Amino acid sequence: MKTRWTHLRSLWAGALVVLLLLTMTTPAQAVIVTPGSPDGWAPANVRTDATVAITTAQPRSGNGPLEFTTNTVTPGQDKADYQKLWDPANFPTRTLDGLTALSYEYYRASSSTTASHLAPVLRLYVADVTPTSSTFGKYALLIWEPAYNGAAPVPTDQWITQDILNGKFWMFVPSGQSIPSGVVQNYGATLNDWITGSPVGQSGDPAPINIDANSLVFGVNVGVGSGWGATFRGFVDNVTLRWGTDEVHANFEVDQCTTVCYADAVNGNDANSGQTPATAKKTIQAAIDAVQPGGEVRVLPGTYNETATNRFVLGVNGPHQFGLFINKNNVTIMGVNASDIPITDATAVLATVNTNATNTFGYSGIFVEGDGVTIQGLRIGPNTPSNNKTIEVIGDAFTLRDVHLAVTGGVGAVYFGDWRYDTVNNVSHIQSYLLEENWFDLGGLISINNGAGIGGSVSNRVIQNNVFAMNGANYPAIA
Repeated sequence: MKTRWTHLRSLWAGALVVLLLLTMTTPAQAVIVTPGSPDGWAPANVRTDATVAITTAQPRSGNGPLEFTTNTVTPGQDKADYQKLWDPANFPTRTLDGLTALSYEYYRASSSTTASHLAPVLRLYVADVTPTSSTFGKYALLIWEPAYNGAAPVPTDQWITQDILNGKFWMFVPSGQSIPSGVVQNYGATLNDWITGSPVGQSGDPAPINIDANSLVFGVNVGVGSGWGATFRGFVDNVTLRWGTDEVHANFEVDQCTTVCYADAVNGNDANSGQTPATAKKTIQAAIDAVQPGGEVRVLPGTYNETATNRFVLGVNGPHQFGLFINKNNVTIMGVNASDIPITDATAVLATVNTNATNTFGYSGIFVEGDGVTIQGLRIGPNTPSNNKTIEVIGDAFTLRDVHLAVTGGVGAVYFGDWRYDTVNNVSHIQSYLLEENWFDLGGLISINNGAGIGGSVSNRVIQNNVFAMNGANYPAIA
């Protein structure tokens, strides 16, 4: 740790030179901070009886915040921080005096048993870069804490959005700098007081480092502990520091699946990343919305009750509510068993998909707009409030394989309709499809309509090796 701060002190001198040479700052972009793309954020000072991680436990502005926990076994071991540091030489205009916005959001869970005034704090790393100062090259932390800003006790089970730019900050001088270290116990000083006045602590406290208009902010830290005792659970999100158009803004989120996404109706949660079976989403639609074109949604065993609201066909016709809405190209939606092995037999499917479509042009339980979409190894059940088009396909190169169509209380249909038919050249958008090894139960049928299949090679339109259980119906199974 001492070597690290020695390196940081060497940066202050370099920062001073750059400060004299540069007058412009390259603005930073507001970013989504995830474990896979941390943007310089990282855990810090995490001791034995505390944890910090980006989780989905209490989503704020997306699917996750930072979660902090403590469970004090050994006094002083209940501490965990999360922070971002930057090279001040690269940001010479990030002065304490130049801050135009400073805020964060925090949350204290009611399950916490530590003192009621405690909640996550925000700390600014500030360096003295005034060459004539006795503490030139030294740094300290200015700390905003709810308890010293009117929040005692801290409200529980709710997000608190806190603008702290004009709040009260106390100082901590870290060790290893050849100056006295520790807490400067002045809890009533604002940032402007530190810049323009001369706040001091109590008898026996170390002297504060010099803070003035030139002092550089070179990092931000949020954290809990130490010495809190008992247990604590809380969260932080949307940390924002701004210097005019230059901004450090962290919205903490879990990573999202992109190429392979899992859905698990039994154990999943739509706030999960969907990257593994253990972190599966709960609904198939959430996985479809997360996956990229060309990706795969793997559907674990269970019964899925699917609703896709506020959807626009071809980007303009809507809003509609479907059961599932698939508008991305080359996406595969595949049933798998508990061992993540694909289902390849329509009589052995393990996942049932029921839908809740209310679209105004005849209920479409599953609406397939994208080209190259494959649905495999699922049971497709009825739609609520009633059945019409169990699967409506307007995309080219659709594949339906190893699917059990089992619509109770009505007739299940795979319905092709060409919404993008070229009336000038009399050529359809839908020129190919493959339906094979499916079980059309309870009178289920295939209906090809509205110009689908006009143009292109006939050999690319294949319906083969399907089983139709007509249940005494006298209509054609394929029309």
